[in-house]
Amino acid sequence: MARWLGVNEKYIRHLRKKLPMDEAAFEREVARKGAPTVEALRAARQKTRSMRARGLVRVQPSWKEIELQGYDSPRSIPTKPNTMTLVMQGKTPLEPPSKTPKPRLPKQRRRNYLRSREISRENLKKAQAKWKAPKRWRSPEESHLLRMFIWQWLLGRGPHCSKRALARWLGCRHFYISTLSKKLPMDEAAFLREVARTGVPTLEALERAREKSRWMRDENLLRTQRPLKTVKCEWNGMVHYQMIPTKPNNGTLVLDGVTPLEPPSGVKDGQRAPDEFTTRMWQLRMREERQKKVKPVMPRRWARRR
Repeated sequence: MARWLGVNEKYIRHLRKKLPMDEAAFEREVARKGAPTVEALRAARQKTRSMRARGLVRVQPSWKEIELQGYDSPRSIPTKPNTMTLVMQGKTPLEPPSKTPKPRLPKQRRRNYLRSREISRENLKKAQAKWKAPKRWRSPEESHLLRMFIWQWLLGRGPHCSKRALARWLGCRHFYISTLSKKLPMDEAAFLREVARTGVPTLEALERAREKSRWMRDENLLRTQRPLKTVKCEWNGMVHYQMIPTKPNNGTLVLDGVTPLEPPSGVKDGQRAPDEFTTRMWQLRMREERQKKVKPVMPRRWARRR
């Protein structure tokens, strides 16, 4: 839908929240301005092309600049045409997209297709026999602390920042935080039981876990980000590829020491962060749960026997 109309997907999501989901309102708008038809869209696109030729409409820049490490001046590469540029150039068809059913294969071709499926399954079994588990992105200790800090953030106990700021600080993607929010129970009792079993997530433990991750990366025991990536460029009808350095992700910045050890501080979802007393009481509560598990209270009958 977005490719056919020449807009961004975010714009469609924005209109979904803004427009009323009412057929009566849509009918009133149609009666006032006309029904949306393919002919009207063709005329509107022709008018947009004429305005574009006269310089009355914004156009996508032909070049973009990227900064490379080791170079003083940025490098210019051709930009990839977006959906609106493809629409204005006539590369997007006027007819709306539709899901057409796949045509039924003849009997002989169906037999070959089923036979190829059997061969694919055999090849898949052979590949699974030789399959090896991929390397980890970070050490097990750092993964556990990352999970605990995210769980504490979901409970509203800090660090008080946005989701993307938390992902940058922990060295992960914000999609991973969204995934854990669906899996972890939103219960403080369950979190405190985990604290009593594994320990309190502290900055000292996070620093030690990051040091172990750096050591494992130096020993080639962890996955690393590829240094270069291929960019497809089109210029004067010719296609060529260029190798440019990749932008370091959150995990690479953490292991390189660029991300500070201190957690980010800010406002989350428009709410004010709690005061220092509330945060301190929460930390003491976690430490008490940890001490109860490490040093359990002995029953009285055992004390009398001794």
